[in-house]
Amino acid sequence: MPGIAGIANNAVKDGKLAILDAMLKRMTYREGYSVKQKVLVDNKVALGKTDLGILRKPEYESNKNFTSLFDGEVYGKKVIAPGAWIQEESYTTLRSLNGSYAFVCLDEVRNLLFLVSDKFGSRPLYYTIQSGSFAFASEVKALCELPGFNKEPDRQAFADCYHFGFVLGNKTLF
Repeated sequence: MPGIAGIANNAVKDGKLAILDAMLKRMTYREGYSVKQKVLVDNKVALGKTDLGILRKPEYESNKNFTSLFDGEVYGKKVIAPGAWIQEESYTTLRSLNGSYAFVCLDEVRNLLFLVSDKFGSRPLYYTIQSGSFAFASEVKALCELPGFNKEPDRQAFADCYHFGFVLGNKTLF
């Protein structure tokens, strides 16, 4: 499935892009998928995206202090990629966005990294914090590429899935 991924860690400088490449490759299902926008922002954050390579629309925005990477559609806004709109408005207005989307915004002035998904989670984002690294991806299996990622199943999440038909809360199956 097309999506976005990224990793932030000040300790890992050279290996960050190799890990990101492995994560993006894990989200690529067939030939024709394109891997886009590998960005290393001041050796702090590496961001990337996979997509079908069919639709061409703004998906990556960057200026001196603000970077965003976007996947999906926002309805009713003049800009398709919401980075500039968020920068002009404020982060509190994110809840007014409608559509099917997931995006990441790195605000270097405020030293913040925002992960945003639509209200219904139609484009989910998963994240992990381990060994001083913060990593995220549109698919959990991309996180399996992180060195030392714990792939142990969460028995409570499996019980939820079996009993209710879905996982409750912010648990995942592992």
